[in-house]
Formats: sequence, structure tokens, C-alpha cells
Amino acid sequence: MIMPSQSETDQQPADSMGNVLERYERVFRNAVGCQACFDDKGLGLERAFIDVPQTRYIGNGYWNSPVKVLILLINPGAGSGDSRDQLIRENLRRYRSGEGADFVSILPDVPPDWRKFQPFYFGLLGLHPDQIAVANIAWCSSKGNRYPREMLDRCFAKHTAELLKVLSPNVILLGGTPTHRFKTKIEAIVPMARVVASPHYANREDAGYAELQARTIRAELKSAGYVFGPGCSPGAALAASPDVNRASGASPIQSGDF
Repeated sequence: MIMPSQSETDQQPADSMGNVLERYERVFRNAVGCQACFDDKGLGLERAFIDVPQTRYIGNGYWNSPVKVLILLINPGAGSGDSRDQLIRENLRRYRSGEGADFVSILPDVPPDWRKFQPFYFGLLGLHPDQIAVANIAWCSSKGNRYPREMLDRCFAKHTAELLKVLSPNVILLGGTPTHRFKTKIEAIVPMARVVASPHYANREDAGYAELQARTIRAELKSAGYVFGPGCSPGAALAASPDVNRASGASPIQSGDF
């Protein structure tokens, strides 16, 4: 991931000017040591294999895009314990402890779980991977992929709300039903953003449902001024993206499922 140059930050709205990388790191530094939901015994949550809050993807072209699109999902993947996940966990732990991993080194270089993103976000919607950012309501994974309402509310209030101010998106796609109830809160935090309820990219409805939802969301994106690019029919952006095409060399801290 490439953070914006000074000339690029000068073009951003007033609420996201300054050292964006420093602001993002400040938000993550506060989140990476958070244990609140796991200390709350009433929630009964247990840490997953990746037992540290996780950073998310910001495309190389996000800050320069006329319409910055943020995909806001529920929670990050737990990890399967393979060699990649071991490295993810180790890097995040080292960053948390201050033992050598710097912030830039733990920022993903490709969209998360991009093969699962492909059919809906890059296929049906025609978004360009370089021009999006991804975040989660909850920054931690948990055993059994549990995300109780209290966990989502707490993490949003403590961490995600501040991240939204840093990212300053123009369009926010709320991916999955559990994220949709945050629409009003998000609109109050980033009032200039268009907040759109979206199916989760792995929704189990039939293809017709996904296509119908995609047409509605594409209309919203077009209305917001999103430029799909010359000849960029749904799916074309995926093949054109250098980030996605090098996915086999993905950043070691890219998580698995969402």
C-alpha cells in the first residue's frame, strides 16, 4: 500500500489533511492493544489463531480517486494456522510489542481474500481494486467466527468511527446485514459520504439476487460520480489491476476470510 504524498493530501477534505499515515497508525496503535471484548466474560469470546487486531487494505489509487470507496465488512478472518497465517500473527504481535515490525510493513498490498471479492465487488460492481479501501466494524477475529452485537458496538465506538474520519470516503458500502444498522451512526460521523447497504460478498442468495443488488449499487456509485473507466464493464477492473495480478505474492499479513 502507498500512502498519499503531500500534494495528494493537499487535495483531500479538511478533516483528512495532515499526515494520514500517522493518523492511521495512531488509530491502529490504540486498537492493537485492545482486549475489551475478550476481557468481558459475559460475551464468552475466545481469541482465534490470529489473536491480534488486524490492519486492512487501502489501494494505491484510493487517495487520488475522485470518489473514494470504502467497503466496510463485519470482522476479519480467524486464520487457519498455515505458514502464512503464522507470519501474519507474528508480524502483528511484533508490532504490538514494539519489537521491530513497523506500521508500513503490516499494511496489506492486495485486497483481502481477493478471489472471494472478485465475483461481487470486482465482477458485478466493476470496482477497481486499486481505488478501494477495506475496513471492518470489529477489528478482531474470534473462535467460531462469533461477533455478538456488543462486540460490534464497542469496537465501532472505540476504533472504527475514528478510522472512518481518517479514510474520509465518499461512498461506503456496508457489506452484510450486521453492518447495515450502523448506517445512521456512520452518516453522522462522515456526513459527506454516501452510505449504501450491500449484500455480503459471500451471500448465499441466488445469482439473480446478487445481480439485482449490484445494479442498484452501481447506480448509486454512478450517481456519486464514480468513474468506472474506459471500457470498464463489470469484471474488467479485476484483470487490469496490477495489485490483484500479483496476488500470489500477497503481503504476509493479509488475512483469510471475512
